[in-house]
Amino acid sequence: MNPRAVARVQGLFNLVGGAWPLLHLRSFERVFGPRTGRWLQYTSGGLLATTGWSLLRTGDCGAEAARSRRAGVGSAAALLSVDLIRVPPGRVRPAYLLDAAVQAGRLATWAACGRLTPVNENERAGGVPVHRNRPAQRPAAVPSPADSGLKDDATMTRTHPGTATDHSARTIDPGLLGIYLNDHLAGATSGTERVRYLARATAGSPLGREIGPLAAEIAEDRKTLLAIMRNLGVPVRRYKVGAAWIAERAGRLKTNGRLMRRSPLTTFFELEMLRMAVEGKAAGWQTLRRLAPDHDALDARLLDDLLERARRQQQTLEQWRERRIQSTFERPGPATAESP
Repeated sequence: MNPRAVARVQGLFNLVGGAWPLLHLRSFERVFGPRTGRWLQYTSGGLLATTGWSLLRTGDCGAEAARSRRAGVGSAAALLSVDLIRVPPGRVRPAYLLDAAVQAGRLATWAACGRLTPVNENERAGGVPVHRNRPAQRPAAVPSPADSGLKDDATMTRTHPGTATDHSARTIDPGLLGIYLNDHLAGATSGTERVRYLARATAGSPLGREIGPLAAEIAEDRKTLLAIMRNLGVPVRRYKVGAAWIAERAGRLKTNGRLMRRSPLTTFFELEMLRMAVEGKAAGWQTLRRLAPDHDALDARLLDDLLERARRQQQTLEQWRERRIQSTFERPGPATAESP
């Protein structure tokens, strides 16, 4: 049985079940009984929906699959125990026994999946599996690189001609690199959502006609970053991506002096935030570009192109930001009659 499919089916049920009381509590109470502490129902529904979303977004790699198994088994066991403890004393309706049967079935399904074995990119492509607890088996003539989470041919060790071993060869710290790239991915997620929002809000205007293609470029840059992370074997930390997505949505609630309609300050503020986001993205490309000469997994020419495009994006956003300064902050003075 495919663990990924099991996780996604359970994720869908958890997402729907958790969102149900949040979206329409009255119909939920008709089935499962009225709630005296609605805040508690909203809290548990939100947590269940979050768990479901995480299970739906599970990936193929071993680390993500193992986390999904733990989340699936843990949530099913918790719900099953609550159902069995609260139904017999009559604290909740017998309808929860149906939920208990569903949760027991999920636990049985996870048990049938067996133990999950971590799978890396090399193994999925049909190559030699590389395990975290031991190096991959290689011919005796080829030294086995330490498993750092990066591609085998990008273990980041180089030797100078004429020497058997270069003890001064530089290596990448996979842990720090993973944190760094995931932080940039979170920023790219927030920036992509914000520029799309700005493009929709200004559609049809001169700004919107220029922001639209820019939004497509920024979204493409995010996909390129994901491709670089896959090439380096860096796993995506989805909780960081999700937190960035939520933070961007929460940022839209800022009123900027208006409650019912869009404020002129909103557009100016978004241009300014995007300008800083693109500057941070350019710094990330520049960091990888500095590492590229010593590490074959990084494409120097691609990074040069990305840096150049980031500079063009910065110029475009800065030009529009400067254009909006006067229209945002200055008010027209009172009309004065001309002297005869």
